[in-house]
Amino acid sequence: MADLPRKAAARTARLAALPLGYAGRTAVGFGKRLGGAPAEAVMSEIQQRTAEQPLPHPRGVSRAGR
Repeated sequence: MADLPRKAAARTARLAALPLGYAGRTAVGFGKRLGGAPAEAVMSEIQQRTAEQPLPHPRGVSRAGR
């Protein structure tokens, strides 16, 4: 891993954060379900938070428009 350029390691870390964030939201949802929350409400909240999660920018895309 030491031979990888810094930018490649940072990009990999950002991409790895996507499934980890979803797993965390799912674990919280499972806890809410154990607490008695309705399944529809929990799934709706997980989907909303997933949609709001920022995605990493693909290589070659200009950031000037942000």
